[in-house]
Amino acid sequence: MPTVETGGIVVDARAWGPGPAELAALGARQLERGPLARRLEGTDHRLPSVLPDPAPGEKRTGNADPPTRFTAVA
Repeated sequence: MPTVETGGIVVDARAWGPGPAELAALGARQLERGPLARRLEGTDHRLPSVLPDPAPGEKRTGNADPPTRFTAVA
């Protein structure tokens, strides 16, 4: 965990939610099976991003849990 100290203020940075490797793996899995794979079957496509997707009506707070829903953009 990185720690930065400046002028008497100490900030500890902690990982929150999935990192780039986990999001890339999620995207790859979505292209292998499931609704997205079926919809894209037989097409020329790429998956440029997988982004967190808050549940409908979910409010963001300062101490939110890591996301559990994602949107794949193809």
